[in-house]
Amino acid sequence: MDPNKPKVATLVAIPKPFTGETAVLQRAACKSWASIPGLEVILAGDEEGIAETCRAFMFQHIRDVMRTEQGTPRLNDVFTKAREKATTPLLLYVNADIILGPEIIRAAQHMPFPDFLLAGRRYDVEPWEEEADADYNAWHHYAINQGILLPACSSDYFLLPVASRIFVDMPPLVVGRSGWDNWMMYRARELSIPLIDGTEGVISIHRKHGYNHIQRNMEDKPYSSWDGVESRLQIAILGERLLDLGFATHRMDGQQQVHPVKKGYSRLKQKAIIRRIRAVNGPERFFWQLCKKVYYLFSNGQEKGASS
Repeated sequence: MDPNKPKVATLVAIPKPFTGETAVLQRAACKSWASIPGLEVILAGDEEGIAETCRAFMFQHIRDVMRTEQGTPRLNDVFTKAREKATTPLLLYVNADIILGPEIIRAAQHMPFPDFLLAGRRYDVEPWEEEADADYNAWHHYAINQGILLPACSSDYFLLPVASRIFVDMPPLVVGRSGWDNWMMYRARELSIPLIDGTEGVISIHRKHGYNHIQRNMEDKPYSSWDGVESRLQIAILGERLLDLGFATHRMDGQQQVHPVKKGYSRLKQKAIIRRIRAVNGPERFFWQLCKKVYYLFSNGQEKGASS
């Protein structure tokens, strides 16, 4: 990474120990980040291999991180420390095994809002023979041609201002466990901050792997590969305050230009869902639940009429 180039955004990631398959995937991600001009990179944690990786790629390092009783890093603490350390106006959180390219910087330079949240769906790819020596262009080609684009319920990167209101009163989020990313998207909509779907403008790539690192309650059968004790606790704390990219107010095109999402009955239904979640009493909650059902029925009727 050229230290003389002006920095546009600060990437922060919280790697797992650099061992086995995880080490291979995280090094591939770090290699892609190090090749992006204008990106400052911070790795957080004391896990095996993080300090050595920071030295190898000239990344910054946050050592002391608050953790749960199970030893999992607290994301809100990492955000606080990364914001203090960042030298750029924008913070980019990325899961530690996500491969990104230079379009993330172009996206950062095209933001038309003082406060925003940019997130995007990822491409999942199977293991492949050339991955050990692949550069970003090879990963990009493989993902576009062989990868599977995941649904709107998940995102592995978030770009937002260091001074974003989303960071205010953030709950004790646990990294790598269900719900925290969906809370980020809910929080943006709750604060009327533009939520931008960057899937088309920013390609993010994830090579499939196992989830043996997640602590499970053996008496409770997991309902997904990343389900575990901490995931269920986090979901219980966050409650209904979870949204996905289907609630985006804007979208980014392939040239990293941002456009409003077309308004219609679906937007009215989304408003009703958000207001129902925020309701402080039973009557208010019932009213917005009723509005949601009315919008749903009416929009379905419109769609059937248009197709007949």
